[in-house]
Amino acid sequence: MNSLFDENKGTPDENSKCYLCGSQENLELHPVFDGAQQDKSKEYGLTVILCHDCRNGLTDGMNQSLKLWAQNLAMIHFRWVIDDFIRMFGKI
Repeated sequence: MNSLFDENKGTPDENSKCYLCGSQENLELHPVFDGAQQDKSKEYGLTVILCHDCRNGLTDGMNQSLKLWAQNLAMIHFRWVIDDFIRMFGKI
């Protein structure tokens, strides 16, 4: 799977492909929220599979867009309001 919330938490396998470019080579699990929130990102399945090149090429703007996208999906999926999300991950 290449989307958030799959049962494998985004672990790359032989059917995986990069979320951005579709490559099936040099895949890495990318926690959408990094730093101090990396473990929570993995725990809640807020991860995407990216190839090494796309992961290294993420601009600040692309990373911010990924975070906002993941926040919106998580709030819908877990039925959180904005205050719940901020308690878990802080402000984006």
